[in-house]
Amino acid sequence: MVFSTVLSGLYIFTLKVRRRISRGRLPRYSDPCKRNNLCLVVGEVHNPRKPGPSATPRWLTIPERGLFTGIAIFGAVGTGKTSCCMYPFAEQILAYKAADKAKRIGGLILEVKGDFCRKVKGILDRHERGEDYIEISLDSEYRYNPLHNDLDAYALAFSIASLLNNLFGRGKEPFWQQAYTNLVKFIILLHKVAYDYVTLFDVYQCAISSTILEERIHEAEEIVMGRHYIAIKPEVYGQRTADLAGLGFVHDPKEDRYLAPTTPELRETLQNRGIGCESKSVLDPAQADQEKLAQLEAVKRWFNDDWKRIESKLHRQARAPRT
Repeated sequence: MVFSTVLSGLYIFTLKVRRRISRGRLPRYSDPCKRNNLCLVVGEVHNPRKPGPSATPRWLTIPERGLFTGIAIFGAVGTGKTSCCMYPFAEQILAYKAADKAKRIGGLILEVKGDFCRKVKGILDRHERGEDYIEISLDSEYRYNPLHNDLDAYALAFSIASLLNNLFGRGKEPFWQQAYTNLVKFIILLHKVAYDYVTLFDVYQCAISSTILEERIHEAEEIVMGRHYIAIKPEVYGQRTADLAGLGFVHDPKEDRYLAPTTPELRETLQNRGIGCESKSVLDPAQADQEKLAQLEAVKRWFNDDWKRIESKLHRQARAPRT
């Protein structure tokens, strides 16, 4: 074993004949537009053990199945991550089957600076895919609403609270975090109950103004429990009884009016016959969606028994996390 070790060491470090390797030639680089199968060329493969050329170099490619696992690019600032990786990778993927609308590749690009998006737009223009570029921003035709999804109000509020903690840090007093999380949660719930839609601007608008928030609650009551009627005074009904027969009007002693459910057809009929009428709304909890009604009652309890009892000078502190 000793002789074997000594002789192996002599062979490896002293007696091994150094052969000169002739540099091989890489195969022709395939045009991404003409490739039959989707793949990504990321570099060259040479000698796997020494930093030198290979007699039989080849392209290092990632096949289509490998592209579904994700790619991470690491490097210090200024080492060419974007110019040497991002740009050529995007060029290859977007150029694949560019002329075939059914097979060409699409994607979603998320970035902060905007330089890469402009580069991608240029790549698409070069391959006659300019119409495929759609920009989502506050100034474009298309926008993204992060609150418009199937998550419940608390999950959305918790996401916003987590974002605020990441930006400003977590405060030492849990009361403030719970206060602004509840604020966002009930504002989102209110808009989902009333309008089935909510934006961050709605949250901001109601968070800074208790007046607007109270108005939205009244609107939600009207939408959820409101029953809309066309009302006719008794004297008018007595004069035009024949014209109003069969239209569904019923006398309401409490309102002292003849009421019928509002429909565009009924309103048009009364207008054509020249019969004066009024619009009347009645809150009827029994006719409301019980799930939405329960959620609205929860919002009202929070607003009346919690939010309104906090001093106004503390409202401003509860709207943002304490750092």
